[in-house]
Amino acid sequence: MEVYPQRWVNKYLNMRSNDEIKGPLYNLVTQPENEVFRNQLNEWVNLLPKSAQNKIIPNLQNDNTLIEAYNELRVGDILRRQKYTLEYEKKIDDLTPDWYALDNNNIPFLVEVFSYRSSAVIQLFNKWLADLRDKLRQIPIRVGIHLESFPNPLEAFKIDFRPTRNTILAQELEVWLNQKPKAGETKIFKDMIITILNWNQNYTGIILHGPGYGIWIDEGSLREKIEAKVNKYSGIVQKYGLP
Repeated sequence: MEVYPQRWVNKYLNMRSNDEIKGPLYNLVTQPENEVFRNQLNEWVNLLPKSAQNKIIPNLQNDNTLIEAYNELRVGDILRRQKYTLEYEKKIDDLTPDWYALDNNNIPFLVEVFSYRSSAVIQLFNKWLADLRDKLRQIPIRVGIHLESFPNPLEAFKIDFRPTRNTILAQELEVWLNQKPKAGETKIFKDMIITILNWNQNYTGIILHGPGYGIWIDEGSLREKIEAKVNKYSGIVQKYGLP
């Protein structure tokens, strides 16, 4: 089964066509460099029984649950490589842990995957950054450039997140690139530092390097959420003698 069949992709893109800033799912299904991730998801999903596929595919097709679903499959792949026997979301009493596993000695244990969500402002920064990278890739100039954002993502509240800002930045960058700046030259656009890395006629367009996507972790909140996960399953762990 394919996680993102073309018919679904077409419908999804049509739904998102008027969105000013696209999310991670949009970039996953549209960017050629993400084909390796799409193929990996297909491989992982097709290792699951049909009933489990029907549970997880809708989560992989949703911006709000994509990261969590991906992480669940990634952890499943790690466990599978250890030759453990796995069952996805096996119902135990009224709970469904992400993975019910049997180790090589047939000893059962539960695996609950916790995906920490970054703050709302960092999520907004990452969506804005994805939109910027998408707009820059559309410039038909064969050059490698490095992007550096300042302030850093932890001070993202200082950035103008309006999509029109990205459009203006892309237009200003294209004007500068048409002047053929030399490798190593740097220019500041708004709160982005852009450096020319190299010119290469074998490129199909702009090749982007940096910046990375940001997260911010509140250790106290993270600890509380992990403890809540542990407490949630402590009852069935004790009841069935699970390690």
